[in-house]
Amino acid sequence: MRIKSFFAASVDAALAEARRELGPEAMLVQSRPAPAEARALGDYEVVCALLPSETGDTKTPLPSTPGDRAGNASDVRKLTSELDALRDTVARLQSVIVSNQISPIRTPPQFESIRVALADAELHPSLIGDLIDRAAAEQSDQSPFTPEQLLARQLTSIIAADASVDAGQTAIALVGPPGAGKTSCIAKLAARCGVAARRSTEILSLDEHRVAASEQLRAYASILGVGFRLISDRTELPHVLDECRRKNLVLIDTPGFSFAEAEACRELAAAFRARSSVQVQLVLPCSMRAADLRRAAEFYEAFPVRRLIFTRLDETAAYGHMINESVRQKKPISFLGTGPVIPDDIEPADPVRIADLVLKARSTPAWAAAAAV
Repeated sequence: MRIKSFFAASVDAALAEARRELGPEAMLVQSRPAPAEARALGDYEVVCALLPSETGDTKTPLPSTPGDRAGNASDVRKLTSELDALRDTVARLQSVIVSNQISPIRTPPQFESIRVALADAELHPSLIGDLIDRAAAEQSDQSPFTPEQLLARQLTSIIAADASVDAGQTAIALVGPPGAGKTSCIAKLAARCGVAARRSTEILSLDEHRVAASEQLRAYASILGVGFRLISDRTELPHVLDECRRKNLVLIDTPGFSFAEAEACRELAAAFRARSSVQVQLVLPCSMRAADLRRAAEFYEAFPVRRLIFTRLDETAAYGHMINESVRQKKPISFLGTGPVIPDDIEPADPVRIADLVLKARSTPAWAAAAAV
């Protein structure tokens, strides 16, 4: 196999020179701007390869020694692997481009400004296209609703929300990445769903690594007048839950695992899977970048998550992530953390409220009323 670099003023010129020398079978391996030390040879570098001829063509003779043949086979395998990786990358890029592309041609003009608003909110493009299609299909000359109201109705219809807490004994565990706000959420839920609802409440902390967080939660529990236990050994969790069976509400705080702690994360997930009576809710910061938020959510898929809580709504203006992740996971949103103040900055998730957040300043009382219909 022959591999050689060619330099020219353009990629096409370099490729043409390669094929003049190596023949039309020359395979393009890489093209890039020429490095500074080779810039005098041309502005672009093209790396081409010519595989050994399977027909015995003497133009590219095969190595004559076993060592040469082994080296050639290794080069071929390496080149093949690199080409396969390159093809996979190109396929992924094409998939992303296709999935994220919404043709302006198929967006009705009356919905174009709404499409821009939804894109600014970082709602997934496939959802935007579907919502606009459905809203446009509902529109007619006799419709009493504006395009904005029609879109709001459709947006509200795809948002699943469930903040209910059972009247009997309920155990809720909050899991999620570090810094998501699980500890403050526990305190807020203890105040709202426990003390304010006159439920006997116990807070359990499994976060033995962050002593400060546990002590902070202990202080909150003392202020609220609810029970608190720090569980230093996770194997004790089933026994402690049995002891708390007379409590109406048990809230469990868990550590935020880094990606390097995947094994510990799986072990805790297994413990919750073995205890189906515990309702696991995934806490995600809305201020996190879309790609990072999805990666974090996928990391916690080992847990039997039933609902989603979104926090740090006060730190972003793009709320489409909430709907994206809820739709992707097919799980309802239970609560929204709207700020750092305990216990006030938490509210039950509501489809109309979330739709208004996504649509931001475009929302009007009439729009919200239409969405609620």
